[in-house]
Amino acid sequence: MYDIRKTINEIESVDRTHFNEKIILHLAIDKKDTPKPSFIKIDFLAKDEPLPDELTYDYGDFIIIRKTISYSEFIDMLYHIEDQTKFGIRPIQDNIVKTEQWDRFYISSNQSWGYIQPEFPTLYFQSRFDQQTSGIIPQEILAAKDTPPYPNASKAIAHIFGIRVGWNQERYFVISIPDYRARIKTVRISNNKILTDIDARYISEKELFYQFYLGGNNQAVSESKVEIKNGISTISIPKDSDHYLVLLMTKSGELLDKKEISTAYPSQDSSVIVEIPSYSLMEMISNGEGKHIEFKSKLDNPEPFITSVVSFSNTGGGRIFIGVNDYGEIIGIDEPDAITKKVFEWIAQYCDPRVDVKPTHSTDLNVIVVDVPKGVNKPYFLKTGGCFVRHGATDRQATRVELESMKKPQDMNERRGLALE
Repeated sequence: MYDIRKTINEIESVDRTHFNEKIILHLAIDKKDTPKPSFIKIDFLAKDEPLPDELTYDYGDFIIIRKTISYSEFIDMLYHIEDQTKFGIRPIQDNIVKTEQWDRFYISSNQSWGYIQPEFPTLYFQSRFDQQTSGIIPQEILAAKDTPPYPNASKAIAHIFGIRVGWNQERYFVISIPDYRARIKTVRISNNKILTDIDARYISEKELFYQFYLGGNNQAVSESKVEIKNGISTISIPKDSDHYLVLLMTKSGELLDKKEISTAYPSQDSSVIVEIPSYSLMEMISNGEGKHIEFKSKLDNPEPFITSVVSFSNTGGGRIFIGVNDYGEIIGIDEPDAITKKVFEWIAQYCDPRVDVKPTHSTDLNVIVVDVPKGVNKPYFLKTGGCFVRHGATDRQATRVELESMKKPQDMNERRGLALE
């Protein structure tokens, strides 16, 4: 936990060479009675990144604003919170804004944490507003003349502010400071090698290198320095490896980005591509259906398929094998491209909220493996049939207790596993 002074000190120590002179301020204001902040988000942009259009959506008792401010205005805002003086930013310029203790994390690229899923590794701060000095987040429909409608303020804030994860009307101040120097763009794991690609914007690849850990079945390989050539690095991996750690380092010893991958579970990171070898898929199939494995002989009815997708998302993630019957017999598929298209169409039509799955066609086995990650925006629903969870090898309706538990904010310790602290 950080206090506001420690938060200010760390932000002021950040090298701003690669940032735009302007900062994006998102404000959600409860205007009922006296205007009060309901949610504030700060975004630092790269110096060559275009500024978004400023906007003001006035819904009567609730207003949403996106505007640009200078760095000094942003820092002054934090000092006003520390000193308990007037906030200084319209339309809450005369307010005394109070926050609780601050959480601070360094989030690796493409990882979901808190309310964001940043493209680049990001220094992230968040703090709850004091309830006495903050407004509410209304859950009724937002609609007004010449403004876009939303089902509620939470949906509006998520869409306009670029927030990844839903919340239960929590009132937060969040600050997102990406490190635009470099990131791990993709990690591709195949049968016998791991290939990594970097996106280096403001640092030469000559100043960077990788470190790797590759482990599994009581054997491991650890490489302390792997060079990068033309943005790419390749390293051979031991057979049966199932745990991978990839670190992007500067030659001065600074950790810029990381990817930690277990092939036993689907990755939530869209930049990680795992081409599971056919022998590993065969082993999964031979073990039968279970907590993380489901078989579908074909896709002829959306409800059973989406029920399994929702169940895995609400529990611990899993894999759905299309072209394998309930007895674990591989019967294969026809037209894999059409099946993949159907998977995405059904999820868009029947999942609420949408689940980001990864279908892969195994040409060796002629089956499609649909990786379903553990959800970051629980609970997930089948629009035509309710909320489901995985229990052993079956999908069942969530109990009221389970449903209420999923609606609570994610446990902080669970989230820490995704961040570079």
